[in-house]
Amino acid sequence: MFDPGSPTRWRLRKAVKAVNEMLGALRLEKHPDKTFIGRIEKGFDFLGFYFSRSGLRVAMATVERFVERAARLYEQDREASLSPSRLGMYVRRWVGWAKSLNELQTVFWEQRCRNATQTPRCDLSATN
Repeated sequence: MFDPGSPTRWRLRKAVKAVNEMLGALRLEKHPDKTFIGRIEKGFDFLGFYFSRSGLRVAMATVERFVERAARLYEQDREASLSPSRLGMYVRRWVGWAKSLNELQTVFWEQRCRNATQTPRCDLSATN
């Protein structure tokens, strides 16, 4: 994720070129499915969350992986009913992680407000 904070397309392209040159010098490649170059208004997934201008939420791909894994654990728990429920532990941990979204939203909006130079006011109450 790279946000040069530049208002013009020319500056953004210059920043992207600099990053690409640096990655090339380090012999690193960008993964096409994991690389986003553009404005935040379009939204992007990062670390299991979907970031957009309207805020932050759990990414759809993250929810899909949760459901798939929960289904697998359900089948495994049915076969070995004597052990503690791995499905229950997984769901509790995942829900706890997803609840951390509230804290991340606060940080996201505070950072956005600090960086907002053209916004007349910044309302943190929009995070709920």
